[in-house]
Amino acid sequence: MTTKLCCMLALSILRRTPRALTTHSRFLRARRFVPQEAFKQFKDTEDWRKDQNIVDLFETIEVNEYEQTRRLVSFPQFRTCSARSDSCS
Repeated sequence: MTTKLCCMLALSILRRTPRALTTHSRFLRARRFVPQEAFKQFKDTEDWRKDQNIVDLFETIEVNEYEQTRRLVSFPQFRTCSARSDSCS
């Protein structure tokens, strides 16, 4: 697939996606601005979202159930440290 065709396909899909420019930029950055790789990753992500019914999940999930699940999952909180000092924020 040529770069031009790849970009045209990505843009046609992204026009239907909320926050298209932000989404497009995120996938391009993740793939070091190689359009073919960014498009493949985007397409794979969209296919996964469709297979997993992510949109339906957001429309049907109960708020209390979501909050309970969120409490069970613990993500590490990363702190940024200055190279000039020993303090972290």
